[in-house]
Amino acid sequence: MRKHVRPTSFFHIRVDLKRFVPVICKKFAFTFSFFVSLTSR
Repeated sequence: MRKHVRPTSFFHIRVDLKRFVPVICKKFAFTFSFFVSLTSR
C-alpha cells in the first residue's frame, strides 16, 4: 500500500465536493420547502 496520496486525486475530490454540495443543498431546500408546505395545510 502506498503511504502518500497524490495531490491530484485529493484535488479531484475537492472539485467533486464543490460540484455536489450546491446540488445537495438545492435538493434539501426543495424537499424542506415541500415538507413545510404539506404540514402548513
